[in-house]
Amino acid sequence: MKKYLLSALTGLLVSQVHAAPEVHYEQCKTSFEYLGASYFGTTNKNNSGGQWCYLKSAIEGSTWGNVRVETIPEFKTVTGKRCLSPSNYQGEAFYGCTTKAHTAPWCYVGESAWEECEIEEPQPEPLLSHTMVSENSTLKRIAVGSCFKTQGDMPAAMSRVVSQSPDSVFVDG
Repeated sequence: MKKYLLSALTGLLVSQVHAAPEVHYEQCKTSFEYLGASYFGTTNKNNSGGQWCYLKSAIEGSTWGNVRVETIPEFKTVTGKRCLSPSNYQGEAFYGCTTKAHTAPWCYVGESAWEECEIEEPQPEPLLSHTMVSENSTLKRIAVGSCFKTQGDMPAAMSRVVSQSPDSVFVDG
């Protein structure tokens, strides 16, 4: 009885550890690599038929998630045709585009017709704005790692900070 209970609990724990969260497509990375192919969308490869993707941010320790199919957007080819949803190739179903067996991302647009996909280049993150502090201003707080300098003279405080070569400096004004 103890052996049966222990094996049942172990099986339950293992299934809990490997369970991926159910996610909206917006939580997926725009593209990802898996087993030598690039995906721009989702795939069911090695996931018992369920569509999955790698996540932008881990959820409860999981770096991938099962994607709700109704949240997957429409993908288009370079000629503007809609990709089949899903495209089926060699026993794998994928929504979007893949480089599987091809150098450029592609999808099916008909029963046996395929085209290369229109892939939008990711836009770079906007740079953070910086506040220039004049030499005459007074610092209210400067953060260097976890140390704070409060209510100091600007030139004297900055020379102390710079002389220590900090990784990052944040000025509150």
